[in-house]
Amino acid sequence: MKSLWHLSALRIISFRGNAIVHVDAYSFADLPLIESIDLTGCRLVEVDRRGFAGCRHLADLSLAGNNLSQLSPATAEYLPEPSVLRRLRVDGNPWRCDCRLRWLHDRVEAATTAEFRAERHDPVCDTPYLLRDVQWKNLLPEQFACPSRIVVDGRQDSTHLVAAAGANVTVSCVVVGDPEPRVRWSRNSQSSNVLPSPSISRRYDPETTTHDVERLLPWRLVSSLHIANRPLK
Repeated sequence: MKSLWHLSALRIISFRGNAIVHVDAYSFADLPLIESIDLTGCRLVEVDRRGFAGCRHLADLSLAGNNLSQLSPATAEYLPEPSVLRRLRVDGNPWRCDCRLRWLHDRVEAATTAEFRAERHDPVCDTPYLLRDVQWKNLLPEQFACPSRIVVDGRQDSTHLVAAAGANVTVSCVVVGDPEPRVRWSRNSQSSNVLPSPSISRRYDPETTTHDVERLLPWRLVSSLHIANRPLK
């Protein structure tokens, strides 16, 4: 698509049905007046986050009927605002509906007009299994989620703590996820399962949402449990 420089006055372009697998960075940067781009049914598997950079007047974009499972959250930085991009079609793709795609769900909803809704171009999820074949319009943003996971520092004993008998102990659990994860402590003890209330610190880093698909998860939660030795009376 780098050969479009001589069409700088073009406003509407259609590649419908062409065998295009990738949209490279700045593919349409030589079309500053472009208002409509149709990439329906092009076998797309990847769109660079900067693929539509420079298309400030883009009002109609179709990525329907391709093989896209993800679009980087950073793509949002290079698309016009919803007030400009009023029609955005992404139906007919095998989408992986996790937290990395939440932004696209929100953009489709923002760009959807009454006329567009009447056309019934509803994206659906392909994965995860629990969301398969569910239409996006029936999902809340927080349902586009990434499983929480415990972060360790790489040492083999990083999930184990050894302390002297009778000593006070503080154990911490670092968890990342999106939406905000929850931590629940339990103790495998026949005598008592009662534990003190943990202290919790949380941090949300929205900048991680602009990274590529293998981005960091924005919520980081640290739950610390202080177990004090209490001598018997």
